[in-house]
Amino acid sequence: MDEKQEKRFKSLKWTAVILLVLLAIMCFFTFKQAAVQPLQIVGYVLQFALLVGIIIGCVNKKSYAAILAIIIGILFIISLDIISIFIGLLLLLDAYYILKNNK
Repeated sequence: MDEKQEKRFKSLKWTAVILLVLLAIMCFFTFKQAAVQPLQIVGYVLQFALLVGIIIGCVNKKSYAAILAIIIGILFIISLDIISIFIGLLLLLDAYYILKNNK
């Protein structure tokens, strides 16, 4: 594995760690309000699982981390928020470069 590929995995890993921390903070404040829909809980669990999967995949240098990043990137883009679209595009670009260089 070349140096660029390792930098991509490291970048994707730290992006996922930051998003995981932000998601935990958002969950805390959402659950504190006690107005949680069951669908929101499913969404949070799915996002947590995907982000943890990305982190584990990046640590082990596996290509499934990029596939999970594509899935969560699309989920961010679907939310139709400007910041979420930007984060989703960054995740998609990282995943694209990892998959492109993975031979």
